[in-house]
Amino acid sequence: MLENTNLQFTNADDLNDPFDCHPSLIDKSLIKYNNYPKDRYNTMVCSLSKVNNSILMWSYYGNHSGVCIGIDIDKVKQNLQGHIQLLNVELLELQVQYKNIIEKPDIFRDYREMIIYQLSTKADEWKHEQEVRLVLSDPISSSTSVPLRKDEIYVNHSISRIVIGGECFESLYLGINIDKTDKCKITKIAQHINPQMKIYQMKPDADEFKIKAELLLQDSK
Repeated sequence: MLENTNLQFTNADDLNDPFDCHPSLIDKSLIKYNNYPKDRYNTMVCSLSKVNNSILMWSYYGNHSGVCIGIDIDKVKQNLQGHIQLLNVELLELQVQYKNIIEKPDIFRDYREMIIYQLSTKADEWKHEQEVRLVLSDPISSSTSVPLRKDEIYVNHSISRIVIGGECFESLYLGINIDKTDKCKITKIAQHINPQMKIYQMKPDADEFKIKAELLLQDSK
């Protein structure tokens, strides 16, 4: 991601959580359009988080030996504008909403609101992730479905990696158990793509069951 300055977008049909973007989130009997797509084949999701110090996420995503990469969301959206025009897609920034039950109120007779609900609703168990999603999708302001144009940006049906500028990457958080060799290599890559990037080392909090970020010098190894 850092070395190639790209963001990964995953097809909505291939997300890890089987309930994610699931068709059961919506009631098709309430849809006023007859040509609602049966799946979200043309919808790509980049999953982000508002937090960098979740013990759970550090544990199950990287065993505290990986990294957390901070991005400037406004710069990312600016960088994606060219791709949006090329692919004839809509870019959505969605705050994930966490629910205990699946709701299917009448408000989702509105096509756009229905699709946004499907793309941004997850089980309450995931609320600690505070997820924000960037979504590239068919334009959803109307009932028509326009397939994405296939070009060199998309690697395959499941995963797309889209190149953005190095200035989009604003911070790097190194895991508590990161290997020293990996730390040196990744830090050098980060400083190369954006010399202004802030680099932090995650450390255990001495007084609470929490982890905290300690700012490192830019020339620190």
